[in-house]
Amino acid sequence: MKLKHRSPLYVGLLSISTMIGLKALSGQIAFPFVLNLSLSMPSGVYRISPVSELQRGMLVLFRLPSRLREPLAERAWLKDMPLLKPVAALPGDAVCVNRRVTVNGQEFGEVSVSDSSGKPLSSVKGCYTVSRDMFLPLSTHSKRSFDGRYFGEI
Repeated sequence: MKLKHRSPLYVGLLSISTMIGLKALSGQIAFPFVLNLSLSMPSGVYRISPVSELQRGMLVLFRLPSRLREPLAERAWLKDMPLLKPVAALPGDAVCVNRRVTVNGQEFGEVSVSDSSGKPLSSVKGCYTVSRDMFLPLSTHSKRSFDGRYFGEI
């Protein structure tokens, strides 16, 4: 079979895929998968499923609250994109952020002063206890991950 005979099938599949993707991005339908291409977690397709209770080490997909998105608006890589990160701390856990970040005394890595494009990064400085109904996302996959060491608990 020549390609010209298959092209209506390919165009149809591409159209359906595009419509589903656009509806999923607009929030009109729930799409149970997310494609991660960021460097803070391994690239790939992740299945999304609801959970009743967070656990340390569990991967979570979340959006930064608007109070955090606005100051970061100039960073194109953060344009209202959901973040995929592991849960490092839960309510009651002790977190310290200085040059390094620790949770209950366990080290999770360094805190950078700038992002990969050289723009300065502020971080949460000092020690605190994770509040009720909050969690701290931290990636150990990449030293340059933008996570809770910079914006705190979610």
